[in-house]
Amino acid sequence: MNNTHSFEWLAAGDMLPVLMQPIHRITVRPSGFGPLFNVKLWHGMNSLIMIRSRAIELHERCEVGVLEFTDKNIVDGPEIDFDLPAAFQTDFSILKCVVIESGHTVEAGIVFRGNDGQEICIFAGVSPYTVTLSGIVSNNLKFDPEYDIGNYARTPMI
Repeated sequence: MNNTHSFEWLAAGDMLPVLMQPIHRITVRPSGFGPLFNVKLWHGMNSLIMIRSRAIELHERCEVGVLEFTDKNIVDGPEIDFDLPAAFQTDFSILKCVVIESGHTVEAGIVFRGNDGQEICIFAGVSPYTVTLSGIVSNNLKFDPEYDIGNYARTPMI
């Protein structure tokens, strides 16, 4: 039985080189009741990675959110755009955030750290199939990860 639940990469190319491309803008899709359905990282006018959460059932009545990445631009409702500073266009780093639940290791968050130390944090949300966002672009969005932020271990992806 596999006790590690990794990010799901559904985009073309290898994950790390694609994610390391300069990020110019972020788009979020609010759910209408608070949480976000997805976050899009724009690398150019028509190049993006959309991040959302999928549920993994560990055992009866215990599901966890794992981040899923795709290069499909699904627009199914109103969105909010945030332009990013130059710190996310060169020499930024990426951290994978994992949590342990019932003996399972779950990749449930990702942090983009700009070369000036500012962060963009994207985690599986407390509500199923949602994500939550914090950092320099979060404005009035509520940061509500599935677990207390102190329960996640951060490890560099590179």
